[in-house]
Amino acid sequence: MRTEGILIGLYFLSCIVLRTFGQSRGDVEMDDVKYIDEAVQIVSTIFHKYKPEVPPRKSYPNPVKLSVKLHVQHVSELDVIAQTLDSTVELEVIWKDSRLSWYPLVVKEITVSQEKIWTPVLTIDNVVEAPREISSPQYVIKSNGKIYMYRRLQLKTFCETNLTATVEDCEIRLGSNLLNKRIIDFDMNTSSCIVSSSTHALQVSVGNKDRRTEERLMLRDNATFPEFICNLHIQETGCCPGTQSALLNETNGVTRILLSFYISVLIILLLSIL
Repeated sequence: MRTEGILIGLYFLSCIVLRTFGQSRGDVEMDDVKYIDEAVQIVSTIFHKYKPEVPPRKSYPNPVKLSVKLHVQHVSELDVIAQTLDSTVELEVIWKDSRLSWYPLVVKEITVSQEKIWTPVLTIDNVVEAPREISSPQYVIKSNGKIYMYRRLQLKTFCETNLTATVEDCEIRLGSNLLNKRIIDFDMNTSSCIVSSSTHALQVSVGNKDRRTEERLMLRDNATFPEFICNLHIQETGCCPGTQSALLNETNGVTRILLSFYISVLIILLLSIL
């Protein structure tokens, strides 16, 4: 009896302590509990029977529309001899998967890993080296089923250059090597290409944005694959030591060599005449 009394007393004492501690925390603790419970319930519900291998085709046979926001943060070098452009970009791609929507009470969005959801297979089509991920990709799902994919990349892309041009036009091409235009397509009304104004070694401005389709016979016969094109105007500023492009350096070197050659030929001709 004495042991039971001690246990009962300890139980009531612990209840009083927990209640007092909970009240001292105010409503924050209760809000946290509600948030966690709702988030767990949402994840359990929306991923029940969800198949990440299946595209979100609510509007079938229309393709999944992708909204692209390509932010060119930094252009470090334009090598007109190798015809490459070095840049750092932030890529945001938005699409809707109505299977992953819910009625929000407290939780308005959740963050998930790529393995849990269907994602479009996208590549930078004109890279000459594998892109380097500066930060891990993020996937955020809003309560209305919209999915936001964020990536920050360092790119070396091919740029067809002209040695006599003062302004070069370079493209960053986002596309898919696997998903043709019947499965995904780019929404040009909501897509954008943005360039930071003061973080480049060269003068950079947006030329235009474009959507193209390309037929790739090596992958599938008669299948066209969509591309989102961000066109950039690149111009040498000539303001800062160490920031000039390879074209200026190479052109100066070639000019010096040709000048020396012509002078040598002229001297030989003069000596032969005399």
